[in-house]
Amino acid sequence: MEDIENIKWHPGFYGSIEYILKLYKKTLFYDTEYVLSKESVVMDMLIIRKKTDVVIDNPIGQIFRKYNIVEYKSPRDELSIDDLYKTIGYAGLYKGNGKSVNEIPADDMSISIFRHSYPRELFKSLNELSTEIDEVYPGIYYVRGIINIPLQIVVTKRLEKGKFEALKILAPDADEDEVRKFISETEGLEDKDDKLNADAILQVSVSANRELYERIRSENAMCEALRDLMKDEIDKTVNGAVKEAVKEAVDKAEEKTAIKMLKGNESIDKIIEYTELSPETVINLAKSIGVSVVN
Repeated sequence: MEDIENIKWHPGFYGSIEYILKLYKKTLFYDTEYVLSKESVVMDMLIIRKKTDVVIDNPIGQIFRKYNIVEYKSPRDELSIDDLYKTIGYAGLYKGNGKSVNEIPADDMSISIFRHSYPRELFKSLNELSTEIDEVYPGIYYVRGIINIPLQIVVTKRLEKGKFEALKILAPDADEDEVRKFISETEGLEDKDDKLNADAILQVSVSANRELYERIRSENAMCEALRDLMKDEIDKTVNGAVKEAVKEAVDKAEEKTAIKMLKGNESIDKIIEYTELSPETVINLAKSIGVSVVN
């Protein structure tokens, strides 16, 4: 598995949200990494409904109003009570940035926070604040009593099985059946945007679940999109290994040449010019064979 600390999770998340809500692409406008202030306060995603009379018939999007603040926590990120208030602060900043007083009414806003695992400590803190937490759908929790803006916390690991694979397979412990279902689903994609979003999702999922995808990749029934994606990933690895091996071979050959020149009492400047080795390397080579360096 790739070091998950180095995985860029957010592009996959952006792709998954657009993919899950692809039926509403003509209704929803997405602005990722929205800058809230001159001090570069940035929230993950702002989703604006251009047509407020359209009903979002999707459990994740049912809370949406006209302006929707979305925050994503990667599988390694914490979600504490302070993180929750920070996201609420983003909503406050966005509302306060209207050109006139109450141009953006609180009733026209919503807040969504996505995280892979259940935020036990956060919910414990919220219960101590006497807030109401209601699991309206599996893995989707509405939080009431902390702000007058509709707020939901989506725990992707607990979302209904057989649905929302685009979100669930981003995690390092992706379920094989859900991965296979998503791959199968992407075979019939024709829309360019849907394909790009599916590719962004798979890029993250493959990086986080390499062994699983290697096993799936070996099957003849694997879809073309995954085959191409895995080929690109493997080519990068192989090319990197080849380049490293070539560099190592060249370095060894130049070291042999340098040693031969050192034994012939050639000057260090001439050896560096001829081999392109660093002065430090040449000096160390000289020490290793017991030869004095000639300047």
